[in-house]
Amino acid sequence: MDLPSISRSGLPLNAGAPDATQREQQLQEAARAFESIFLQQMMKAGRNTELGDDLFGSSAVDTTRDLLDEAVTNSATNGPGLGIAEAVYDQFAPHVLGRGYKR
Repeated sequence: MDLPSISRSGLPLNAGAPDATQREQQLQEAARAFESIFLQQMMKAGRNTELGDDLFGSSAVDTTRDLLDEAVTNSATNGPGLGIAEAVYDQFAPHVLGRGYKR
């Protein structure tokens, strides 16, 4: 059984740096994930506000609301989103893809 040599960073020694298209895809995925998490936290904070006694309060209702919030935010970020992912991408692209990068 052949095992790859591992560097100090924990990556295989023969694993080269990702090329520009892989880095661009990784940055796009990270930006979308950030937007999704950001929206989930906003929705969670909005749900935590209490206007009165909860008539249907239970852990099952809370879990269902969390799942609904997650589905809504994933749906929103997989579409055009709110522009947060695009702003994050534009902010980090010159650092990740190179100084001369322009969209």
